Amino acid sequence: METSSAKRVLIINPHPVYRKGLKKILSTINNGIIYFEENDGDLTSNEIWKNYYQTIILDLFYLGEKGFNLIKMIKGIDPSLPILVTGLFSEEEFILQIFKAEADGYVDNLTSPQILSEALLKVMQGEKVFNHKIINKNLNTSPDKPQNYKHLSLSQRELQIFILIAKGNKTSQIAQQLGLSWSTVSTHKSNILRKMKMKNSVELIKYYLQYWVG
Repeated sequence: METSSAKRVLIINPHPVYRKGLKKILSTINNGIIYFEENDGDLTSNEIWKNYYQTIILDLFYLGEKGFNLIKMIKGIDPSLPILVTGLFSEEEFILQIFKAEADGYVDNLTSPQILSEALLKVMQGEKVFNHKIINKNLNTSPDKPQNYKHLSLSQRELQIFILIAKGNKTSQIAQQLGLSWSTVSTHKSNILRKMKMKNSVELIKYYLQYWVG
């Protein structure tokens, strides 16, 4: 991909207040970088090409599966274009999936502006920004170690909702957090229970505590 002399960074997040706040914070820390905004990730390959972005900051918590598809699309256009993922994930499974999706780094939304700024500069310089203990631990797992097979059939959105359910969130709370309708979350929940062959939320919570927390 052709590049221009300006450092152009695209922030993708469906919430304008978050985008503008992040843009303002990073602008005060990283002078000389021009920030652009996109609301929900409905980008085309032509838009990526013509705007010559040098880095993408993508919020995966709210974009869900669309975000993973966007990472795949961007890397298909230009594998060298850095993508820094943000979100509210602390679970190893999500961080590993972000790594395997070929994103260049992950930073928790609750981190400090300074750490986010440092992570942005690192991925722009070609570095990977991940918790390497998590990555190495999971990539070097022994074949004899029990695996969490039941949740592997879930889509990215279903996995996201499964974790929120396991953390005690009600359907209405999940709908509000993810910007989805109550019925959509309820449908996802039914699919999760069916795919994981479980009867109710209690069994989902027990599974989560046994394999991911315990």
